[in-house]
Amino acid sequence: MTFDERYVINIFTEKFKISQDDVGVYKIDDKYLVMSIDSFVRSSDAPLNMPYYSMGYKAVISSISDLFVKGVYPSCLLISLGFSEIAEIEIKSLRDGILKALNLYNLSNEVYKWDTNYSRDVFISVTSIGLSDKYPPSRSEAKIGDLIYVGDYFGLERLGLDILLGNIKREDVPPKLLHESINRFLYPSPKFKKYIEIFKENSIDASIDSSDGLGRSLIIISRASKVGIYIDKLPIHPILREYKTIFGEEYLRDIVLNGGEEYIGIFIVKPEYKDLFDRQGFVYIGFIGGGEGIYYKRNGKYEKIPIKGYLHTF
Repeated sequence: MTFDERYVINIFTEKFKISQDDVGVYKIDDKYLVMSIDSFVRSSDAPLNMPYYSMGYKAVISSISDLFVKGVYPSCLLISLGFSEIAEIEIKSLRDGILKALNLYNLSNEVYKWDTNYSRDVFISVTSIGLSDKYPPSRSEAKIGDLIYVGDYFGLERLGLDILLGNIKREDVPPKLLHESINRFLYPSPKFKKYIEIFKENSIDASIDSSDGLGRSLIIISRASKVGIYIDKLPIHPILREYKTIFGEEYLRDIVLNGGEEYIGIFIVKPEYKDLFDRQGFVYIGFIGGGEGIYYKRNGKYEKIPIKGYLHTF
């Protein structure tokens, strides 16, 4: 029998009463300890010939992303590594990729414990912990009338993965786009520091990152909050729009909605804070309405659309 990750998580959460939100939260006096853990496994997360440098880098980004989209700056990281046959130069490359991600967000002094063990497959598990003055927004508080903003444009990361997997031939992609899309997949650099600023206001009802894809992440909010997601315009990266005729509209829509691993923040915003998010350069994509699921506006009408995204299976 095949299980997906949601099924396995449910087996544990029903007995341990663990929150199914993106972060764990523990109250300490008047503060909240906010925690996230994420693991990178080479056989399931890395396309062929992915550099160890990128593996280490992305392992850190995937963990700290969950805190930043809740408005929490990580103040402590714990890192566990596993591998079997690996050369010293590859271990150092893994280390340097981890350091690159940490340095990008001024976190190089926040790693407090390392661990390593033998493993048949390369894995990197990163725990991120931070303190917050207020309880972080969950997935389940989106309200009808709220606006949906994202922290950046989508599509390049998934295009990069499709190129690395051989689904799209390198020679069919213009050189500028080839370099940019592969780089965005291997080394995503979300604008995390910008996220912290917007949480100074009580502007956000719900938030999540796009690690599972924009569409699947929005579906998670839709189900948890029992609301409908209405998309007015897709956040297609401007570079991709330049080459729309090469890939076609359907492919662009698919990679924007069903990509993943962009780690871009998705924010469900109280309508009175629209001007704030516009000024800060966030990208408006739609609003919260009635029903459940995702509705995309085409030819003046909202049509319910299917969503794929990515789930690990066992």
